[in-house]
Amino acid sequence: MRPVWISVGWVVFLTLAAQSCATGPSPKPEPSAMPAARPTPRSEGPMVIDWGRAEIAYPESAEGEWTAITTLGNGRAAFAKLRGPRWESLDLGRYHLQCRVRTNSIDRVGLELRLSETTSFKSYAAFQIPFFTDEEFNRVHPGEWTTVSFGLGDARLSDDPDLTQLTHVGWYVRDNGEGKVVFEFTDIELVPRPREGVVSFTFDDGYSIQMEAARILAEHGFAGTAYVMPRQIGSIGYMGPEELGELTRDYGWEVASHHAEPFTEFTREALEEEIDFGLGTLADLGFHETAGHLAYPLGKLNTEVVLDVVRESYASARLASGWLETVPPADWHLLRAVNVTRDTSPEEVAQLVERAKNHGQWAILMFHRLVESPRWETDYNVAEFEKLAHLVAQSGVQVRTVGEVWSQYGKKLASQE
Repeated sequence: MRPVWISVGWVVFLTLAAQSCATGPSPKPEPSAMPAARPTPRSEGPMVIDWGRAEIAYPESAEGEWTAITTLGNGRAAFAKLRGPRWESLDLGRYHLQCRVRTNSIDRVGLELRLSETTSFKSYAAFQIPFFTDEEFNRVHPGEWTTVSFGLGDARLSDDPDLTQLTHVGWYVRDNGEGKVVFEFTDIELVPRPREGVVSFTFDDGYSIQMEAARILAEHGFAGTAYVMPRQIGSIGYMGPEELGELTRDYGWEVASHHAEPFTEFTREALEEEIDFGLGTLADLGFHETAGHLAYPLGKLNTEVVLDVVRESYASARLASGWLETVPPADWHLLRAVNVTRDTSPEEVAQLVERAKNHGQWAILMFHRLVESPRWETDYNVAEFEKLAHLVAQSGVQVRTVGEVWSQYGKKLASQE
């Protein structure tokens, strides 16, 4: 799946954590959640267009105020920035960034958040928001408020900015020349990040040959998450109850939920029945605690039905794209993943793992089949996987299952809701 539009610079497949909201942004966090931030009053520092042409407005509702930028529809890029500093001094190595965004079109817009230590923005750290040709593959959907987070591991750096002294905020906005686009966003907030990141090995579908992955990871003391399709358990080529039991008992893995058909193809009633069947099947096999973690079939979702039902049924849900996730994630039901395909080298994955480790982020590695001779894009060579496991072990990064990460960062939050 390729992005429809990508701004200049290094490409990061950064998809977004989403929360549905029809009327406006949610209330702002308490000041303690953003210790280094200083809100900028509109009278002191409204957004202004630095170059290009666009319109700026400040809508508001009972939930609060936000900023709206409307492009001219001619493909010309614009850069909107604050007149004054947003922070006294921001050390990007200590925080992740978070805000809420909304756009009326995902097939015509390109967006990039930039932070700089100077008002000229000659040097900056940039965070991209890409969009994909298949609307159901996106985490941002037209007309829906979406909570997004950005970590330094996903940043593109231009002209060596001082990451400990970032004070100015700006948004690079561009349409594709086929009509105006309205992009809305709330103020950037700061979320304290952990000192070191974490890695999770995840495997979709429940193929029998994934037992080889369990043996390879066990050599380094690692365990993984197997997202299995309940209706395929025991079928030819898929793990049966005995293998799944061995996977959890002898290798410390967790068995989680996946399905063959995209959830977007179900009505609400049919989807609820399918989910009940899947959760019931895994519970009967002894996997009740870990069945509450989901991998979206084909990574597809919508906000009309799927996201609502998934929120009611699962503790977490993982997409099929997105690159590095922040810790904590902006939305546990839209976890970003690194899709490791046939042509992804162990060294490339190891570099991502190192970025996750150094910047307090979460590399959720997604695999399907391990084979001697990869044929399909989702296949991965066994020898290459052995090399990858060795490189991850050498890095010293924490390796945890998805459920373990959720227990550490998400379970407490869930109990408070």
